[in-house]
Amino acid sequence: MRMTPMILICGCLIIFGVVIIVVVFLPGHTQSNLPSNIHRPRNSLEQLGRRVYIENGCSYCHSQYIRY
Repeated sequence: MRMTPMILICGCLIIFGVVIIVVVFLPGHTQSNLPSNIHRPRNSLEQLGRRVYIENGCSYCHSQYIRY
């Protein structure tokens, strides 16, 4: 069989589609959305501290985001 442009384009599209399915859709369907065993709800003091932290904009400097 000769390698015609149509066969080449179809092959590339099939490979691209398989890669998209494996990289984008498969991880979303195989991961669990359940919380871990050490998860616990925040208490009222922790909620207040979180709200103050967000309102004061502390996360702009005190995140672990690397800035250059």
